[in-house]
Amino acid sequence: MTRAHSYRLAWCFILMVIALPGDVCAQHDARSLAMGDAYTAAARGLSSSFYNPANLGLSDGQRAELRIFSFGVGLNNNSFSCSDYTKYNGKHLTDDDKEEILNSIPEEGLSLKAFTGVEVLSFSWRNFAVNFSGWGDADLNFPKDPVELVLYGNALKSEVQLEDAHGESYALASASLACGRSILNRGELEVALGAGFHYLYGIAYGEILKAQGEATTTDTSLSAYGEVEMRTALGGQGFSADLGLAMRYGDRWTFGFSLLRLYEEMNWNRETEKRIYSFEVEPLNAGTIDDDSIATSEDTVFAIGDFSSRRPLVIKSGIAYRTGRLLCSMDLTSAAKGNTVGRTGTNFGIGVEYRLIRWFPLRLGFSAGDYYGSFSSCGFGFNFGIFNLDFALANFGSFLPKDAKGLGIALSNSMNF
Repeated sequence: MTRAHSYRLAWCFILMVIALPGDVCAQHDARSLAMGDAYTAAARGLSSSFYNPANLGLSDGQRAELRIFSFGVGLNNNSFSCSDYTKYNGKHLTDDDKEEILNSIPEEGLSLKAFTGVEVLSFSWRNFAVNFSGWGDADLNFPKDPVELVLYGNALKSEVQLEDAHGESYALASASLACGRSILNRGELEVALGAGFHYLYGIAYGEILKAQGEATTTDTSLSAYGEVEMRTALGGQGFSADLGLAMRYGDRWTFGFSLLRLYEEMNWNRETEKRIYSFEVEPLNAGTIDDDSIATSEDTVFAIGDFSSRRPLVIKSGIAYRTGRLLCSMDLTSAAKGNTVGRTGTNFGIGVEYRLIRWFPLRLGFSAGDYYGSFSSCGFGFNFGIFNLDFALANFGSFLPKDAKGLGIALSNSMNF
């Protein structure tokens, strides 16, 4: 591997993992994250662009707003919690400890997910919103066999399979225009339609296309082979479009339905490469450990043509109830499966906001499902005149912080005129 290729691979990984909702869940929006992402009917102003553009057309959703910044980041896994780390860190592991650790990992392997999102200098005016945002998502899966070998040695696991390793990551920036229009306003019933359009600028993309390998150990020797095939890109562009429907009854009830990424096409066309890394270790023992020809590896990188990716269609429906100082909301989110990249699945979320003091809203939320995982969340805000500052904290994998298998935080700042 040349030094240039090493730098390129490292730069691509950094961009994909930490550069910029995770998926459609606008994890950089502190108010929505604090309310369990139950925001399809509750969103107003700029936030409508990420949940339901039709809300911009409602009479109570038209406002002048400037979002100075909004930022969120999170990391979670499917196996180990904070309490597990505290329990086993630095401890001499007994056989019961090893069995408990191994049983914590599902048969499909150890999964790691990371997201980050940012929005800056976005604004809305009446029934229009313009958003400038960026986000990144990484989803990696590692097989269970190597963990068992590390814990027990080759006494229980003489052969280790690597076929379950897979993953994908991407980072995008976006300039968006959303608008909503009221089509019916009769008595206490109001109905609005909305659409959102997003220009997508691809920053980085990486995908493990294939991983295979095996390691065999005996009392006196080790042999192994493996091959990993990856596809990467460092630039591209695309477009996506959303549609939404919103209904408002009186001053208290709002119903929302949206199709996010109803159309999307992302074309990766800059520095597109395929990398194939392979290695082989012939039977290695005390007599051959100094023989350089025993272990061989090969790293092949070659340019490929343009390729496309498409994230799944996301269907969101929600209901919100407002009265005085209280806001309650419920959402159902489903990401359709198909020939797409990104996560799929379903999540159900509920959220509550209560203004014990009018300028100090407190928020609580819960979400369960397999789209962006189960989590509990909480947060608060400061609303002084036109100035708003919101903060959110989410525990992934459990409703209790000590059993959480991941953490997410978000901070948002905006001004309403």
